[in-house]
Amino acid sequence: MNMDNLRQLSIKQLSNVRSLEEANMVNLVKKRHLTRLKLFWNGVSNPDIDHQEVLTALQPPPTIRELIITWYEGARLAPWMDTPSLSRLELLQLDSCTSWEELPPLWKLPCLKFLKLSHMKAIRSLGCHFSDCIDIQFPVLENLDFRDLPLWEEWNGADDYIWFPHLKCLQIQNCPKLQKIPGLPLSIENLWMGDLGLEALPLSYKCSNGSRTFGGFQQLMSLECLRIDGCPGIAQIGSIGEGDDNILPSSLKELGILEEHKYLASCLRGLILLTELYLYCSPNMESLPLANELEHLIALRSLRIFNGEALTSPGGLYIIKSLTSLYIYDCPKFLSTEVESQEFLEDKIRKHAVLSSSVFDHSASNKAATILPSSLEDLKFINS
Repeated sequence: MNMDNLRQLSIKQLSNVRSLEEANMVNLVKKRHLTRLKLFWNGVSNPDIDHQEVLTALQPPPTIRELIITWYEGARLAPWMDTPSLSRLELLQLDSCTSWEELPPLWKLPCLKFLKLSHMKAIRSLGCHFSDCIDIQFPVLENLDFRDLPLWEEWNGADDYIWFPHLKCLQIQNCPKLQKIPGLPLSIENLWMGDLGLEALPLSYKCSNGSRTFGGFQQLMSLECLRIDGCPGIAQIGSIGEGDDNILPSSLKELGILEEHKYLASCLRGLILLTELYLYCSPNMESLPLANELEHLIALRSLRIFNGEALTSPGGLYIIKSLTSLYIYDCPKFLSTEVESQEFLEDKIRKHAVLSSSVFDHSASNKAATILPSSLEDLKFINS
């Protein structure tokens, strides 16, 4: 109660609070130096205490910059969770607040740079309503992380306002009912979308004199990491606009996608900086692309291939001379048409590793070169 010089405070087992008076005694709002606060409601709740009243009593001071709330079971917000009380807030994490149905207008927070919402089971919509919106939402936000919002269907105002113009990292996972997100600014560097109901790739946009100009996904030239999985509506990226020179931005260094064989080559086109590739095979994919479709991947060092039930042929994989790590997960038929036994595969790899040596017969070495690249240092076959 009297620790008015606290800078950081973490309070756990708030479910053990015996009375509202006990919560009021903490007197957080008077601790003018407090910048970081964590509130945890883990444990068996006292049925005689209203969670919303306890949260109201634990109002932080206006100096608060980082706020984390976990396992809060109340369905209502505390009155202080509005922008005037949190005007200096830079980081906000709300985790496992399973009864929370509505969020405060977080998009108005003028200093918020990091926002994470996870395991929010009751949230159905996010975003602003037309009556309380400003033109720019999340004006300085850089990192946005949404996970496990199973009922979330609508992002209100997704097409009507400028959203997070300085965003660098966006991660949205396990929101199966979400069909649309706002356009992405050119500042985006990392994007991970998993298990969503999206019907199309989000557009890119740039701002000029307060207005937006929309473009294709390939315009996101700051994007270095892109992971898309469990999004059936946008699974086949390579089928989008086959006339375009590059469908994905050439700045990509890490890519995770689900693609059919006929679209995979066009999806990988132009990615000369790519160093890591996570490939989730479509059900009917039998072969990787040919050598002339992979030879431009001159920086690729790590390749992970998943769930290739029908995958048998490595295609032109041998042409990627930079590849040092190859993991094959749950691809039981991979190389089955190329090799007679595991011992034969190992012998071919050993010979391929010394292609320049005159000790080995070059016809055998060239045959080995049609399977896997000689640059490999780490090779694993993993079946669950």
